[in-house]
Amino acid sequence: LFRASWNNWLARRIPREATLTLNQRRLFIFPSSAGLAFLALQLLLLLVAINYQNNLIYGLVFLFGTMLVVTIHLTFMNLHGLTLRAVEGEPIFLGERGSVRFEFVSTQRSRWSIGYGWKKAELRTELAGLDRRILELPVSPDKRGRYNAPRFYLETRYPFGLVRSWSWAELTSSILV
Repeated sequence: LFRASWNNWLARRIPREATLTLNQRRLFIFPSSAGLAFLALQLLLLLVAINYQNNLIYGLVFLFGTMLVVTIHLTFMNLHGLTLRAVEGEPIFLGERGSVRFEFVSTQRSRWSIGYGWKKAELRTELAGLDRRILELPVSPDKRGRYNAPRFYLETRYPFGLVRSWSWAELTSSILV
């Protein structure tokens, strides 16, 4: 029940398109597990600084807090403005493994360490600066005809891994089986 309502909400929020530009409506951002541990450490350091009235610890708390705010901005901006375009894949025979192709286009700046895949657990990561690149995701269709690519996942934890920004994208790319 939850999965069906989540997919319906996601389909309304990020509809299927041939070209998709990631903006603040299509991006989600939340602390990673390392980021939550970092926040707990921040809170602990703040309590120690208040208790002992130690200016050096206050300085560390504010320095780490500033670093976290800058990290949130950099992580969000790594995906913001990225354009994804559907690219037709090569035809395959039934039973063969094919690939769905799409293109990353970034005209404003280089992108770093972007993971993409069908599921969160199976991400492929592009570590080099992305300006314009065609990427492929493997598929194994089980029926003949036009195979429309399902929704895929994009994620970045650049630069420190404290915050992750992600989105789900569904492009009109397809292959002929």
